[in-house]
Amino acid sequence: QPGGPSVQGIQDGGGGQVKQYLFSAFSAPAGSTGFPSPVSTANPTVTFTPDVAGTWQLRLVVTDDSGNQSAATQLSLVVRALPTAVITAPSTGKVGVSLTLNAGASTPVGNVVQYRWSLGQRPAGSVVPTLPLVSTSPLLTFAPDRLGRYDIQLVVVDDGGNQSAPVVVTIIV
Repeated sequence: QPGGPSVQGIQDGGGGQVKQYLFSAFSAPAGSTGFPSPVSTANPTVTFTPDVAGTWQLRLVVTDDSGNQSAATQLSLVVRALPTAVITAPSTGKVGVSLTLNAGASTPVGNVVQYRWSLGQRPAGSVVPTLPLVSTSPLLTFAPDRLGRYDIQLVVVDDGGNQSAPVVVTIIV
């Protein structure tokens, strides 16, 4: 997630003025350093960028202007990994001979529901492939119509709405 998830603090129910929010991660995915725990702030919101997929267990303690502390509020935050787009394609081709690009090896977290194909570069005067194309099929087939370089980009989207980073394949004709 760009900017990372945001965790919102609670208000003082006893009529005092909240002076401090203490956020801490008491359990994080193995190898993670994504939450700078603990975070003490006068702001009721803390934002962090998860560096590892998995379940985060966070705790919040609020202190008011009289020094009274709330009971610890705990929450779980599940961070899913992003899918990875993978294109299997020939590196060269011939004018008029069909080429098939295959994104079937892409690794989703759930199920891939969209393959978003786009064009980075193609030879001057070329009209193929017709992109952008959003498809439910992992296959893209086209016959190059000019000599030169074709750069084709792919982003996959899983059933959770998560998008992969773009990947580009270059085919020289």
